[in-house]
Amino acid sequence: ASLVAITPGSGCVGIRTYSVLFGFCAGTFCNVATQLKFLLGVDDTLDIFASHAIGGVVGNVLTGLFTQHSVAAYDAIADIPGGWLNRHFIQ
Repeated sequence: ASLVAITPGSGCVGIRTYSVLFGFCAGTFCNVATQLKFLLGVDDTLDIFASHAIGGVVGNVLTGLFTQHSVAAYDAIADIPGGWLNRHFIQ
C-alpha cells in the first residue's frame, strides 16, 4: 500500500521528509478500507480495492500537499512551484 501511495509523488517528494508520512497514511487508510469490506459484505479476496484504489487516492492527495520544488528541480528540466507547503495553493 505504501508503494502504491508514493508512486504519484516519486519524483517530487524527498526521502527524508515526507515519504515516511506517505507510507504511514497509506497503511492506515488502506487498513481501514480492508476492515470496511467486512462491514459492507463485499467480496474482495485480495484487497485490491483497499490497496490500489484507496492507496492511489491517498497518494494523489498527499502529492498535491507535499510536492517540493527542490526535489523536482534535481533533473534540471522540471520547473514546478511545489505543493501546498511551498505556498503553491493553486495545485
